[in-house]
Amino acid sequence: MDTIMINGTVTMLLVIFTICDMKTRTIWMPLAFLAGSIGILIRMAFPGQNLVHGIFGAAAGLLLLAVSYLSRGGIGRGDCYVLSALGALLGVSGMLEVFVVAVLFAAIWSCILLISRKADRKTKMPFMPFMLAAWAVVRFSG
Repeated sequence: MDTIMINGTVTMLLVIFTICDMKTRTIWMPLAFLAGSIGILIRMAFPGQNLVHGIFGAAAGLLLLAVSYLSRGGIGRGDCYVLSALGALLGVSGMLEVFVVAVLFAAIWSCILLISRKADRKTKMPFMPFMLAAWAVVRFSG
């Protein structure tokens, strides 16, 4: 039951964040904070879930804020907050797995855009569609 709840929550949140990111290029921060809180509450409510993994997962997502500041916004702060919420829901390893696959997808798409000259190095792209695609691949690949 807890796995179904976590998977459903992650899917629903990533769909909402993807729609918002595609339309407005922003992440609604209150929803990201709420998602992280829900992740911690789910971990507290179900004995099979490890609360420490959720806390470390959330912290790992927040560590990416440092990367955001160092890259001068190369990674959006909203994306980091969503990663923190995913960390609370999935734990460190689950969040990192989704993040790495999403970065790979974004890199491939960026190369395609650069080669076709439809974008340059300064072009900003929404990251949540890649997170949603990565979640689907990670979730359904085993």
